[in-house]
Amino acid sequence: MHQRPYASNVQRMWRLERADAMLAAALAVLAVLEVALNTKIQPKAAAYPVEVGIAAAVAWRRTAPMFASALAAVLGVLLVMSGVPLEEPIVDLLAFVVLGYSLSSYARVSVALAGSALLLTSGGIQTVVAHKGFSNFAFAFIFLAAMWLMGLTVRRRTARAVQLELTTAELRRHNEDEVRRATTAERLRIARELHDVVSHSLTVMVVQADAAEQVLARNPASAVEPLRSVQRVGREALGEMARLLGILREGGEEVGLAPQPDIGELPRLVDQARRAGLDVDLDVNLDHSSLPAGMSLAVYRIVQEALTNTAKHAGPVPVRVSIGMDDGQVQIDVIDAGTGGTGREQGGGHGLVGMRERVSVYAGSLHAGHQPGGGFAVHARLPLWSAE
Repeated sequence: MHQRPYASNVQRMWRLERADAMLAAALAVLAVLEVALNTKIQPKAAAYPVEVGIAAAVAWRRTAPMFASALAAVLGVLLVMSGVPLEEPIVDLLAFVVLGYSLSSYARVSVALAGSALLLTSGGIQTVVAHKGFSNFAFAFIFLAAMWLMGLTVRRRTARAVQLELTTAELRRHNEDEVRRATTAERLRIARELHDVVSHSLTVMVVQADAAEQVLARNPASAVEPLRSVQRVGREALGEMARLLGILREGGEEVGLAPQPDIGELPRLVDQARRAGLDVDLDVNLDHSSLPAGMSLAVYRIVQEALTNTAKHAGPVPVRVSIGMDDGQVQIDVIDAGTGGTGREQGGGHGLVGMRERVSVYAGSLHAGHQPGGGFAVHARLPLWSAE
């Protein structure tokens, strides 16, 4: 059975915020002490319940501001009508201040205006009943206006902070979506390239097997080398195929059969980068022919992405590219002397996403960031055992 809206609103109205309840309790204690200690507050029989009631109204300053204002306004008039001097009680003035601030800070505009009108009307009636001059009412009005300005300031700053937080969260979600799309696109690209590598390897195997078959009958010794080549290329192809099956790719795309670039193509890549304005120093200290085709392709792409990032973010600067072997790992280091590109290390760009994806295919590691002495460095490590 669904709860009626009216009943739900009533429940919300009577629900108290813990902080507001504690504030009301503190004001109630002050009210009791004030009535007990101030001999000018008479009659005490009327002052005790009315002042405690005004203090209690503060408990609903946020959940039911109109009710709280109306209760305080009515009790304030009753307090003066009972004979308590208008200028003596302090607790009702404090409650008046708190309610004025709360109306402008938390309530809807219509409720805030109506509640403030009630408080001002109560102050005017109290002034008339107590036979006080206009200055007493003006004092109450100034207090209420000050609380309104303070409440509006807090409200606007809170709304601005909330909006800033929402905008930041939206930007974060947008950045995560961009990184996710870039990661997916890079995985598709890697899958297509590995497909080409495997296709090329299988083509080589077929050619070598045909050659072995042709010489096997008349010269068996000559068939040994082609068959060994078939074994080696076949093992590499199986490893690349295993990696290929672990990467998502779109179905129905056309894929080529030509081999992808490898480490041997890096001099040509460096020449292109130099023509684009980069001062590239290339140092390759390994026999790339001993690497599996897929890993050699990964090295090429990592260097390509790093040089592209340098050209994009740092401009025409010196770049050192070092590729070597250490402790069973292929080491790729691309270090530039640029001063720009402060956003490269955040990982949101497609270049770093692509490098991370390629490194992860071979269970390697990637560290990219600004150097303490200036410049940006990319360090990638690809363990050879991952290609077995």
